[in-house]
Amino acid sequence: MVNGQHNETNGSPQSITEGKFVRTVYGIVPLKFAMGWPVVASYDELAGCAQWMGGRIPTMEEARSIYSYVDGMKPEFEKSLGNTIPAVNG
Repeated sequence: MVNGQHNETNGSPQSITEGKFVRTVYGIVPLKFAMGWPVVASYDELAGCAQWMGGRIPTMEEARSIYSYVDGMKPEFEKSLGNTIPAVNG
C-alpha cells in the first residue's frame, strides 16, 4: 500500500510513477515509459546526484575496465543474434 491506495485493476499497490509525466518535444510521456531513458546532465550534476545517493562516479580506469569487459562480450552477444534484426532488416 502506498498512502493506503490500491490499484483498482488488480488490487496491487499503486505505483510511485503513476500520475507522473516527462515533458518532451513530442508531448507529455508517462514516467513509467521514460524510466530507462538515458540521462543528460553535466558532470557536476551527476557527481552531486551520486554523492547524494551515497555513491560516486567511476574513475577513468574503472570506466575503461567496464568498457573492455563489455567489448569482450560482443562476440558472444553477436552470436546470439540471428542474421537479421527484424526491426531493421524486416
